[in-house]
Amino acid sequence: MLYEIDNSYLQKGIAVKNGGLCHQIERLTPSLLDGETRNSLIRRLTPLTGMGFMRDDIYADELYRDVEEHVLGAERLVLAILGGEINAFIAAALRTLSTGEVVYHLEGIICHPDYMNTGLAKKMLVDDLSLTHPHLVAFHTQSESMKRLGLKVADLNEQDALRVASLIGTRNQDGIIDRGRYGGKCLYGDVERFGPTAIQGINYLAGDALICAGPVRKDLM
Repeated sequence: MLYEIDNSYLQKGIAVKNGGLCHQIERLTPSLLDGETRNSLIRRLTPLTGMGFMRDDIYADELYRDVEEHVLGAERLVLAILGGEINAFIAAALRTLSTGEVVYHLEGIICHPDYMNTGLAKKMLVDDLSLTHPHLVAFHTQSESMKRLGLKVADLNEQDALRVASLIGTRNQDGIIDRGRYGGKCLYGDVERFGPTAIQGINYLAGDALICAGPVRKDLM
């Protein structure tokens, strides 16, 4: 064990395509971690986060602060570990609508570039959804790749996006767009490289994000 985990969950490996490798999955409750473990995770997850968001300086102080606030500030954290290296993580929370429906708020999912398009992110997400049994998945994004991942696990639709928007922390809602969510700028550092994969119809350069939500696909559960 690298970290203290939720003992109610039986760990299992997740196989990915390249080379038949098998990642170990660990689930953490960040609020229960001691200071030393939290600081270690921040140091390890910061460069991975920087790569995911195409930043020039993957060790920038700003990134460390973002990881501390947004990743270690999440309700639940899922890590994919291979050979002692964290190659992917999910930050998420479970929220409940007034209807009683449980919403899996996918606050972030990052994969090391070496493991993109291997199926690792989807397998991690499906595994966590199978464990938590939510009714809906919801998230904000500027990335078409992220939206496609969402469509693999949920039937995303505008109606659900509208009704869960406030529950998942939408700050400046305009229909299914959260205007200026990322401080008036693109979340991704290398805008030219990110541009071809950006969601069309939103002003991602001004920090807009698409609100995505929908029921978990029945064939996954």
